This record gives sequence, C-alpha cells and structure tokens, in this order.
Amino acid sequence: MTDQTWTPERLDLLRKRWLEGRSCSAIAGELGVTKNAVVGKAHRLKLPAWKDPIVRGMPPKPKRGLPVLYVPPVEPGPEPVELFPREREPRTCQWPFAGGCDAPREHRRPYCTRHCCLAYVGRTGRAA
Repeated sequence: MTDQTWTPERLDLLRKRWLEGRSCSAIAGELGVTKNAVVGKAHRLKLPAWKDPIVRGMPPKPKRGLPVLYVPPVEPGPEPVELFPREREPRTCQWPFAGGCDAPREHRRPYCTRHCCLAYVGRTGRAA
C-alpha cells in the first residue's frame, strides 16, 4: 500500500471513479488503499449510493423443490418376529429371531456356535 493520506487529488479521483460506477475494490486498487477505506470515505463524503441490485417489491422467484418420488404401497408381510428370547433352558441358545434355537450354548456366550458367528464380528471384519 502507498501513502494513506487523502489528498485533494486522491479525493477527486475517488469522486470521479465513484460517479463512473466503478467497484470499491477497483477504486481501492487504483488508490492503493483497502476496499473498506474507500467505502468509509465515500460515506463520509456523502457520495450518492449506488442503485440496489436487489429489486424490492417483486415477488420472489419460486424455489425449485426436490422431485417427488413415487413410493408404492407396502403389502403386508409375514407375522412379526419374536424379538425377545422366550423362556428356554438356561443352557440353550438364546437367539431371539425366527423362533429361537435350542442348540447348546457356547461357553460363556448366550448363543450356539452358528449364531455366535452371526452375532460377533472380530476386528478384522470376519465373523468370530
């Protein structure tokens, strides 16, 4: 940036470029000041405001909505599956889906070997 003082020559150039309709950033680049300095000085000099690019009083343009998706009606499916384990022997598999399983449980696990492979996944992403 160059000299920050507003000399009469710089003020004349500001007024001239402002009335030509130049942008504040273009005037600032020419004068070597910031855009905010140009805006502030134009305000203090009471230079005429530019025409507002936003047209007031006009109805807003309709917004484009998302397309409407057709969702076919859902047909009734089979009877709901039992989600909670039924009362079983304490040493049998406690698998809660598809009516349960009466196979013997794995040691210290609530499920049989087959259902443990479905229920527990190791760190590598393979079934345990």
